[in-house]
Amino acid sequence: MYWSKYRNFLNGDSASAGSDTTFRMPPDSLRVHQSYYWGVVGRDQSGLSSWAVPGMRSFYIRQDVTPVAVTVQAGSDPAGVVVSWNIPADLRAQGAQVYRETGGSVWAPISPLLAAKTGTMSYLDRQATAGIVYQYEVELLGPSGSIGRFGPASAQAALPIALSLRLAPNPTTGLMNATLALPRGGDVLLRVFDAQGREVARRTWPRLGAGIRQEAWEVRDAGGHALPSGAYWVRMEAPGGRRTVRWVVVK
Repeated sequence: MYWSKYRNFLNGDSASAGSDTTFRMPPDSLRVHQSYYWGVVGRDQSGLSSWAVPGMRSFYIRQDVTPVAVTVQAGSDPAGVVVSWNIPADLRAQGAQVYRETGGSVWAPISPLLAAKTGTMSYLDRQATAGIVYQYEVELLGPSGSIGRFGPASAQAALPIALSLRLAPNPTTGLMNATLALPRGGDVLLRVFDAQGREVARRTWPRLGAGIRQEAWEVRDAGGHALPSGAYWVRMEAPGGRRTVRWVVVK
């Protein structure tokens, strides 16, 4: 077991730990209002060793000598990757900055200095390239400088979604199951037209989020009657454009 206030474990301390999952720090080994990095190395009887995965974690010591872990999470978003983290009330953080690493490259800041606030914070990495797995860390800054770097968390930027509309079953007796692929969130309108181009039904779904959405609709005309058998055209109007699909009703 190794721990240090430096990421590279410079001037770090270490102690032997058993095979269980609990280790108690020696008395007076930790200072309050200080962040520490820690890691575990396993060794077999032949002397071969390996760092546990992930190889390094961090925690912060509060005034009551209770370790606090700042949890960093990352997830894909249609606009990039969202990095989020929590700040405990007594951490005395004043600022936060997000760092990114890709495939063993050098860690680099990707966000401006953000004003820290207690609770959950987030940052959207709009420069993430689709299909690449990124590693993220968050550095918190206090009155006297860095409190510590926390993480890492990994995420892959989502591949861009093309606007599309798919209806199933097709033909159908009148129940429509619509699969909507939305590159942008917003209000979505479906309009149904008969073979003569007359609008016979419409349905709006407000404030749908971006991504793949599935919506069911028992299609009826303005008078509440089921549509007769025949061929129809269904047009989707959504943020980013329109799509039209042929739809057949069979009684």
